[in-house]
Amino acid sequence: MVPGISLSRVEITKSASVLQGFNSRVHRSARRRGDPTAAQHNPDYGANDPEKRAMLGRLKSQFALTADGVKHVNVLLGWHGCDEAVTDSVIAYGAINLSSPKDRGYFGSGIYLTPQAGYAAGYSTGLLKTQWRPPNANGEHVLLLCAAHAGLAYPITRSKDYTGKVPKQHPHGPELCDYYGQPFDAFHDTHYVQVSQATDFQATPRPGRYDFEEYVLSQEMQCLPFAKVFVKVDRDALDTYLFG
Repeated sequence: MVPGISLSRVEITKSASVLQGFNSRVHRSARRRGDPTAAQHNPDYGANDPEKRAMLGRLKSQFALTADGVKHVNVLLGWHGCDEAVTDSVIAYGAINLSSPKDRGYFGSGIYLTPQAGYAAGYSTGLLKTQWRPPNANGEHVLLLCAAHAGLAYPITRSKDYTGKVPKQHPHGPELCDYYGQPFDAFHDTHYVQVSQATDFQATPRPGRYDFEEYVLSQEMQCLPFAKVFVKVDRDALDTYLFG
């Protein structure tokens, strides 16, 4: 997979109610995006911003292929790293359980996924929270593999979205994004950000040069967990992968 983690086993999961909610969201969004009169659902946010335009291009390149005849459906695959103890609850009742009242969210108040499994493993193991979480009795940590629906995505960039509205959490801490802990606006349901180790996992100074990516979803029905992926972790190797 990536340095520091190796695949142990996979459990495919399914919640009929969560799947129904996800499908409903996808179909509703597809109808709106396919309506030529619904301009608010098809804006080009990158027209006058080359950084955001390039980031949207990168995001679109990650959309999953859809069946012939299926249009206006933007589905991403993303990983979520968490404590194994909460995974069954997330799968059964939905991604609202991924949110934490103690973590306001650097890039908006929402559900966080990443396309990089190793980055998600940093949260499963606690390495990115500076507190190691021991593996289970089989020596494993767990990642949730999810389908994510992006209706209208907003790419977060340091040049436009770090204006100093949010003060630093401590004097030597990183600059914080304007969306820190904030709800989504009325026009977007997804935030996309490229982060770097050098900026303490805040937005990279130069889009396109990054270490990891994050998807932030505003609604629980945008996220469909469908597999528990158990991995074995080499703590030192993963630490090097995450922090350099």
